[in-house]
Amino acid sequence: MNKLGVIGFVKSFFRNTPLVKIKTLQEFTPVGERPWLESYDDDVEKAIDIPDLTLVDFLEKAASESSDKVFINYFNRKITYSDFFNYVQKCAAGLQEQGITKGDRVALVLPNMPQFMIAYWATLSLGGLAVLVNPVLTAREVKEQIKIVDAKMVIILDRLLEPFLKECDD
Repeated sequence: MNKLGVIGFVKSFFRNTPLVKIKTLQEFTPVGERPWLESYDDDVEKAIDIPDLTLVDFLEKAASESSDKVFINYFNRKITYSDFFNYVQKCAAGLQEQGITKGDRVALVLPNMPQFMIAYWATLSLGGLAVLVNPVLTAREVKEQIKIVDAKMVIILDRLLEPFLKECDD
């Protein structure tokens, strides 16, 4: 956990545990070390205050403020912020029923698709650690990755499940 590189005021995946508290860019970088600011348009803020919110808080806020706006457009299937947040809550409830709690690692063996994002955010919302495993790895490599990270649960693409289970039986 302490190996994470963090800029700005953020919270860890464990709700309400601050990692680094840096309120503004000025507090982080001395003035003379920000030459990129010279290229900013006049109406662009040179520093911003970063709210004291977790990633999940940001998602919840976006879902309430932009509920009907499209969050994901996946092969012309549009999912609004509100619907996405509801899917995340349902997935989180399912993970919680399966015993996932704060600090548990959940391995996600999924390609870039809505189900990946839902599982990712659901894991974060429970205080879990989403461990991203490349779905193009062999079943043996996936098994090793999951063993290394000590995942409590694996969420895997259906067509990868059979080879993975076969590898786990061996």
